[in-house]
Amino acid sequence: MISGENGVTVTRERSWTGFAIAETSYDLCWRTEPGWVTLQVDEPTLCIVAGEVGGRCEFRARPDQLPNAGYFASDALAFVAPGAQVAIYAAKMRKARIGCFGVRLNDVDYLSTPEITAVAMLQSRYMYHNKRIRTCALLLDGERVREGHTLAYLRSLSRALLGAILELTHEAPAAPAGAILGGAGWDRVSRYMREHLREPITIEALARVAQMPPEQFGTAFRRATGMSLRQWQMDERVRGAQWLMTDKPGRSLAEIADVCGFSDQSHFSRSFLKMVGLTPTGWLHSLT
Repeated sequence: MISGENGVTVTRERSWTGFAIAETSYDLCWRTEPGWVTLQVDEPTLCIVAGEVGGRCEFRARPDQLPNAGYFASDALAFVAPGAQVAIYAAKMRKARIGCFGVRLNDVDYLSTPEITAVAMLQSRYMYHNKRIRTCALLLDGERVREGHTLAYLRSLSRALLGAILELTHEAPAAPAGAILGGAGWDRVSRYMREHLREPITIEALARVAQMPPEQFGTAFRRATGMSLRQWQMDERVRGAQWLMTDKPGRSLAEIADVCGFSDQSHFSRSFLKMVGLTPTGWLHSLT
């Protein structure tokens, strides 16, 4: 399925097939920044980011093609039509786990012929949001990773995932109302925020970077990220800290807190726990 790579190494690849769903998962490690891998698919395929360390992934039609619009938070999805490709791109990243769920339409025995045809005709979508699809995919991926599943449960999850994908056939991608933050504007904004982790950032400053009126930028930013500017910057700081903790393990937590813009080590630890669910030390131990 991998058709190209630049600065990214696949450290582990696993595959499962059953109940008309074939999952291939990839553990990726970034050697350069930016870096990407491209995947070519032969069947309708859903892609999710199941885990990220040190940055954020984007799904793109091509590595050099910026999404004109989309949902840029970590729970974004890609749906790739047969014969198309998807690039998993990151401007700054250390590790990521990608799950790709191919739909074996010839093996589906619980959908009607028109429904199967409708799934086969779905167009590719990159960087979109669907909570139901992502939840089904994560549960299915998690059960297979743990290998403690029962066949009945896997069958139920597989059918639920395909049922959620089928719902996409009944809706056209909605055109966002109002100002849209994407393409080159989003690229400039996300780069600016990564480069100014230590500094307070205002809506007005980012609106200038995006070349958008300030009164429109706040709404467009929340629509594109699902977060307020303050929440997104805090999340970026935590990801920046993860990057430093894995790339430069000799640094003290106090030093990392300062570099990433936290007021002190205590503030860093509280924010890290809130975002990741573990303390910085506990998270480091979980990697070994």
